[in-house]
Amino acid sequence: MPPPKKQGRDKRTTLALVLACLVCGVPVAGTLLSLEITFFPIDTIPLKQPDAIINDSHIALLAAAFLALIASVCVALGTVSIRHLTPNNAFVGIMTLGFGAINFAGQLVILALVYISNAAHPESKSTIEVKFVNGQYDTGGRQFTHETFSCMMGNLYLAREPWSTNACSEYHYARYCTILLVNTGFLLLGISYWPVRKTLFAGQKRSAPAKV
Repeated sequence: MPPPKKQGRDKRTTLALVLACLVCGVPVAGTLLSLEITFFPIDTIPLKQPDAIINDSHIALLAAAFLALIASVCVALGTVSIRHLTPNNAFVGIMTLGFGAINFAGQLVILALVYISNAAHPESKSTIEVKFVNGQYDTGGRQFTHETFSCMMGNLYLAREPWSTNACSEYHYARYCTILLVNTGFLLLGISYWPVRKTLFAGQKRSAPAKV
């Protein structure tokens, strides 16, 4: 009898892994982007101190979304490649696992940066601290993130800044998305390890010295 044909790797498993990669990146990142690009008239707000609104957290949140999108797509492509196109290719395996690891580490750093920045630049609670004088907002040297400034405007000057209530709410939810991105980043790291585990780590087990 002729020897049985060697079966390739299950395409359904590959499809499941690819879908899992995309689910770990696209929905939360897309939601974060849609929230973070909410209307915020930073160029038309009359500020006495031009640097009163800082962009660090805003940029970090956008970076978190793009990082998650790029990592999920790259891990998905790497999974297809390592399972079907270039089996046992160590370079592809390292790149696939690397994207998963970089994404997870990056999401942790961004989460910490965003929450620390918000805590370091809280919103003012009184019109004595932030005054509207001569057609300008005088913050007295205080600085605010996009979120804390819009929430402060909603609490203190809603009649003048009607956009602030919606912006405050959406920036809140955008910040909470960083927690979800850390969790999905951890899942993506696990998914990126699964298809490359034999390629990268099987040799270490075979070459391990025998116990005496």
